[in-house]
Amino acid sequence: MGFERDDDGYLQVLLDPDRDTGEVGYLDVRRALERDDGEESYRSVARDVPNLARTTLMSIHKNDDRRQWYLDAEAADERVDAALDPIER
Repeated sequence: MGFERDDDGYLQVLLDPDRDTGEVGYLDVRRALERDDGEESYRSVARDVPNLARTTLMSIHKNDDRRQWYLDAEAADERVDAALDPIER
């Protein structure tokens, strides 16, 4: 969620999602997680983000490693960490 692969197969942060094809952007997920940390319900947060399912948001929020990808722009996996380089930390 919030990532895509380039033509060479490398993971890239998706900053300009195509909403018509169901894409969700990286920054959309980040903002949703920031709202969720503010004690809003998964349902109300996901309702405001096109194409983001409540269950997906809940899954990311409950996974410390994945949540860190979005909130801190850091990852233990160096492939994901390299993809996060363009994101302001």
